[in-house]
Amino acid sequence: MKITNVEAVALDVPIMVRHRKDPFVRQCNLVRIDTDSGISGYGYTSPGEWHSTAAKVVNDMFRDVLIGQNPCKINSVISSLSTRFNRHRATGAWASAVSMVDIGLWDLLGKLYGVPTSVLLGGARTEVPVYITFGLAEYSTEELVDTVSHLVDEGHTRFKMIVGGLRSRPITREESLRPGGSHWFQGFTEDLLLNDVKRVAAVREAIGPDKGLMVDGNGAFPLGEAKRLAQNLEPFNLIWFEEPVLGNDPDLLQRLRDQTTVPIAAGQNIGSLAAHRTLIESKSYDICQLNVTHCGGYSEALKIAHLAEAHNMPIATGGAQPHHNMHFHAGVQNGGLVEFHWLSWKVGEALFVDPPAPRNGFVSLTDEPGLGLEVRPDAIEKFRV
Repeated sequence: MKITNVEAVALDVPIMVRHRKDPFVRQCNLVRIDTDSGISGYGYTSPGEWHSTAAKVVNDMFRDVLIGQNPCKINSVISSLSTRFNRHRATGAWASAVSMVDIGLWDLLGKLYGVPTSVLLGGARTEVPVYITFGLAEYSTEELVDTVSHLVDEGHTRFKMIVGGLRSRPITREESLRPGGSHWFQGFTEDLLLNDVKRVAAVREAIGPDKGLMVDGNGAFPLGEAKRLAQNLEPFNLIWFEEPVLGNDPDLLQRLRDQTTVPIAAGQNIGSLAAHRTLIESKSYDICQLNVTHCGGYSEALKIAHLAEAHNMPIATGGAQPHHNMHFHAGVQNGGLVEFHWLSWKVGEALFVDPPAPRNGFVSLTDEPGLGLEVRPDAIEKFRV
């Protein structure tokens, strides 16, 4: 069997959310890998604003290297990309591009052998625990409570919310031109910290003591602020505080971890095994949040998961993309929680025919071969950039 063609597309998918009239547009990529046997595999990533760049990397750089290779020899195929483009392998666009190609190869391999990709990855389980990331950073407290209450009524059991308010969003060009304005935490006041605490308290009260709750800082906090917020949130029995400090700095993460009882999670935006190794071996966090759509696909994720297991460190998903990460956590022995970010969850429903959905804190995988995701016939042309 040989690869005959590879095509990546950049997509803009509009998603409606509760309490908002205008849709949010999620940027993502699909790649199709065709073979001379008639079997095709689909890969996916969601790199945000550089999704067009990631597609260009696949189409203009990877395609000629991939065509003619045996797609079943995944390590050999990925190694050929790493060797050919070694200088670029730590960059964001390269990591996103190679992630979607690797995912597509594993999808193809599952279809060839007639088994789910999760089985090829180890087949540890057929359902995985999940959590729902809900709301928006700019939601009012009342909107947060209404949204999470609706999700509780639907039977969901674990929830993640944003802390940091406007600090957890990318700054505008005008803001970046202000003196010192390149920092997301510019203008931090005591009121902002207290507001975060009040919002978490309101959500905890709404969901009750028996439901899981996490918070996500999106890398928006300097150490001092992250420390104060974490310590103020300790009474709310959080599962974790995700990406609490600027740049996922290993030293800052470790110092924060030593000063709070709230477990620290990070790693979703890290695109290399070496960077994950640094964080894991330095014990900079409590939970390793690898994401197959960012870290190099399933092939690299397997190495990271085994490294974490050797250090008795739990793994989980951060950074969304549930329909591809669920196969990984169902496959490996130390699989953990999978994130169903509301926006990415709905992107999956827009792109694929009846993808698995969370029920009562878990998602069950199907017996369909490969990833079991059928691309909607009109999706690519409908959302193509």
